[in-house]
Amino acid sequence: MWNSLTIAYVSLTIIACALIVAGAVLAARMASRWPGGPPKGEARDDFDRHHHLVVTLMRVGALTLLFVVPLWFWALDSLVPAIEGGMCLASVHNIGPSSAWIATGLKAAVPALLVYWLVVDREGRRRDDEALLPHTLMLLLPLGFVALASAALDLSFLFALDLRPSPCCMTLFDGPGLATGGDGIPDWGWTWLFGGAVAALGLLVLGQRRQAMHTIGRRLAILVSLVVVIALVLALHTRFGSAIMNSPHHCIFCVWQRVPAVFAATMLLGFGSWWLVARAALAGALTAATGEPRDAKLGAPYAMIAAAAVVLALLARFA
Repeated sequence: MWNSLTIAYVSLTIIACALIVAGAVLAARMASRWPGGPPKGEARDDFDRHHHLVVTLMRVGALTLLFVVPLWFWALDSLVPAIEGGMCLASVHNIGPSSAWIATGLKAAVPALLVYWLVVDREGRRRDDEALLPHTLMLLLPLGFVALASAALDLSFLFALDLRPSPCCMTLFDGPGLATGGDGIPDWGWTWLFGGAVAALGLLVLGQRRQAMHTIGRRLAILVSLVVVIALVLALHTRFGSAIMNSPHHCIFCVWQRVPAVFAATMLLGFGSWWLVARAALAGALTAATGEPRDAKLGAPYAMIAAAAVVLALLARFA
């Protein structure tokens, strides 16, 4: 069960989680002193040194944890040949504890929080005032808890995994079920939802270029971005993925495995979506802190989403 990829994943996850938790604990102590206002004199020097340490710990830990997200999938994929009857990551999840699916799902949630913190921290350090500093400090404690819970699920799954025979993904998925008819053939519903969500997000991004996005617009951007990610995963698991593989079989893990460009495009779209969510949420935080409407600046992350969507569409068209 243990090989170079799984050992590398476990090692990097433990290191990243230790850095993030250490930064979160130190940030919680600093945040507890903030209600009295920023410290002054010698206390300010100590505060600045501790803040610099928190930022260093979090940046290194967050970037490491972002790097190990694709490594999680590669590590699990390396176990497939050792599973009798296995074809893809579905078999690895099937023979492990049910928490495996939650652990994989958190590979989207945890990076979203990390990207948000990195964006807010960068913006806060660019400003002359300290309007965002309390927000960045208080955010770290729940972020550390989520990172620790995600790492615990990953490690409990890997250490409990028994490489026994498993049904293949065709047995698990090719039948009546999620987004399929009675004959087991998936429809295009999730694909249409994905395309519509990307188009709706584009209209929101174009609209905010002319004026600062209002609260409703920011919330819509966040909601639609979440829909884009969820709809893409389900579209790749159903007819869209089948079209890319040029096969009636539907399984998102097989799509990622057989067409590596799809996995790369999924990572690009996921990062772009979470970056867009972070920018929109940051605009709301700045508005609340300063009382002035702020531009959400969604153009760059949306360009990543649009580029990934075009790549996926071309792969489906010319498969």
